[in-house]
Amino acid sequence: MGKNETLKFYTIKEDYIEYLSRFDSHVSWNKDQKRPYVGIVLRIEKYLYFAPLYSYKVGYDKYKDNPSFIRVEDRKGKKVSIIRFAEMIPVPKTAIQLLDFNSRGKKYRDLLQAEIDFINDNRNAVYLKAKKIYKNVIQIKVPFFISISCDFELLEQKSKEYFEK
Repeated sequence: MGKNETLKFYTIKEDYIEYLSRFDSHVSWNKDQKRPYVGIVLRIEKYLYFAPLYSYKVGYDKYKDNPSFIRVEDRKGKKVSIIRFAEMIPVPKTAIQLLDFNSRGKKYRDLLQAEIDFINDNRNAVYLKAKKIYKNVIQIKVPFFISISCDFELLEQKSKEYFEK
């Protein structure tokens, strides 16, 4: 979870996501979907942040490169997913669980392995973008990034409250 550690995929407890979504409409999750809500966990400032992974859609090709996301490629260079740092949320360790690749079908397991390999091969870029979106929202207060991002400060406060309960 630290910058020099190998990044891994985690799932997040639905009740925690449901709780945070009451306070910020940018908190997204795939309630009642077939696949689990998967993401990576990064340390940003003094918090752990869950950055969600989404299947790649053609519309993402129109996105201009910026700190709010990173495109993830498979071993052949095909875009397979996207990590949306604008939608990352602070998360207590008690609300996450390491994703077990072995409990998945071979095709999905192979996809997950290719994604996590790409993410770890590009770990510095992942951290740089995550920290940059955080800084643009919290410190610099760039209107564009504020408009597309979770309210990190509010969610940090709500995460503390959830953890204290």
